[in-house]
Amino acid sequence: MPILWRQKSYRSQILATLCGTEHGITVCFRDYPIRVSDAPPQTRIEYFPDFNVALLSAIWVALGDFEDFARRALAAPVALSLTIANAPPFSCSIGLQVMKSKSRFRAELPDAVIAALRSQNIGR
Repeated sequence: MPILWRQKSYRSQILATLCGTEHGITVCFRDYPIRVSDAPPQTRIEYFPDFNVALLSAIWVALGDFEDFARRALAAPVALSLTIANAPPFSCSIGLQVMKSKSRFRAELPDAVIAALRSQNIGR
């Protein structure tokens, strides 16, 4: 008997807030787009394949001058508007607990983003 493969179907959903902290970097997203599977168990996944790669790129574009960003992020979280092709606009804020070099921040930011995604059980 042949096995019939059924492709999962998903619906879009917007999460009001998700936050995570790792390596002294706190990231909070507002109006964050995800997909939720229609069939049980309803799993949450990234908005489209490779969305997380596009997310990190969008954050870097929105940061602008890193030295200015880092100085402001030490005092208070810095709000950023993010735009990713084929996704609704959303925002994030990033705060730093300690000063970081640009290269160290670049290396550690993905872990903070992952912590935020895990806080709401969002997978790939």
